[in-house]
Amino acid sequence: MDTITFSQIAYLALLWTGVSLFGWVTTQILKTPLRIAWKRRVELKGDSRALYNWTIRTVPVGFCTLVSTQMGVWPLWISDAWQMMLGASAGCFSVVVYHALKTAIPKAIAILPEALKKRLGG
Repeated sequence: MDTITFSQIAYLALLWTGVSLFGWVTTQILKTPLRIAWKRRVELKGDSRALYNWTIRTVPVGFCTLVSTQMGVWPLWISDAWQMMLGASAGCFSVVVYHALKTAIPKAIAILPEALKKRLGG
């Protein structure tokens, strides 16, 4: 494939966002069991707390990379190396994407009635 169209880039961005949100959901699901297991073994203070935090931060990167290497997640025209890079970057940005959507969607919904009034002349 020589050229990539805007619709293909938009589709890829949508898939990337979906994989990123999957990383955030996975982290939220695994956070509590990991914290319980961690507290049973050691206290969550000092270096142990720092190691726990970094473990939680690496969960979405690992899971998103693992999921993105599965067949059918990305379009066929994306190479295997790019699939892994897209998955790892989606995992790195999973929290950022979640918080951006969490704030952007309510703001867009709040603006919608005023925008409709202007558009419809009401």
